[in-house]
Amino acid sequence: MDARERSGISKRLTYFCRNCQGGARLATYELTKSFLLHTPSSSTRSHPTPLWIPTLSPIPASAISAIIGDLASSVIKVPREVITARLQTDHYGGQGATFAIRQIVGTEGISGLFRGFWSTTARDAPFMVILFTTYEKFKAYHHETTIRANKAIDEMWVPVEPRIPTFKSTLYGGISGALAGYLTTPFDVIKTKIMTQKLVHASSSMADHTKSICRQAVHTNESALRNSIRIYQAFFVGSVPRSSWWFCVCSMFFPIYETTKEYLSVEHR
Repeated sequence: MDARERSGISKRLTYFCRNCQGGARLATYELTKSFLLHTPSSSTRSHPTPLWIPTLSPIPASAISAIIGDLASSVIKVPREVITARLQTDHYGGQGATFAIRQIVGTEGISGLFRGFWSTTARDAPFMVILFTTYEKFKAYHHETTIRANKAIDEMWVPVEPRIPTFKSTLYGGISGALAGYLTTPFDVIKTKIMTQKLVHASSSMADHTKSICRQAVHTNESALRNSIRIYQAFFVGSVPRSSWWFCVCSMFFPIYETTKEYLSVEHR
C-alpha cells in the first residue's frame, strides 16, 4: 500500500469518525435538553420526563446538555484525535492510520487511544457550553425583539416562537463559534501537547503541561508585563486561525441545524 492509499484511508476514517461523533453529540444534546426543559420531542413522547428532573430555563439547560453531549461524543472523538495528532506530527515516520492504531494499542494498551480524554473534555466541554449558550442568547434576543415588534403592531397578536431567519442564524452561529474557538485555545494547546508527547510514561497532567508552558515562556531578565504577554502568546498561539475556522464552520452549521430541526418537527406532527 503506497502513501497515497494510506492517506486516502486516513481521510475516510477521519470523515467517518467526525460524522459519528457529531451525531452522538447532537442527539445527546437535544435529548438531554428536552428532558431538562420538560418539552416533548419525537424521542421522548413515549418516555415522559421523570418528575425528579428539575425544569430549567433555556440557558442552564443548554449548558448542561452541551457538556453531556460532548462527553458522549468524546468516546469517538478522542481516539480519532490521538491518531490524527500522531500522524500530523510524523510520530511514526509517515506510516498510515492502521499502523498508528497497532502501535498505540501494542505499546500503550487500549487506554493509549484515550490519552488526553480529560484534557480534550476540558477543551471541548467549555467550547460547547460557550457555543450553544451564546447562540441561545442571540436567539432569545431575536425572539424577544420580534415578539415586541409584533405586539406593537397588533396588540391582539398571540405570542409564538418566531422562526429565526437564515441570515441571522448564520451571523449568530459564526460569532458564537469564533468566540468559543478563541476562548478555548489554551485548552487546545495543552491537549495537543499531551496527545503528541513521545514518552509513553510521561506525565499527562494538564497542570504539569500548564506549568511547563509557563516556564518556557517566562524569561527572568524580562519585566512582569513582558512575561505576561509571552505567557498569553504561548497559550493563545493559533487563536486567530482557530477562531476564523470556527466562525466559518458554525456560520454554516447553525442554519443547517435550524432548518433540519424545523423540517423534522413538521414531519413528526
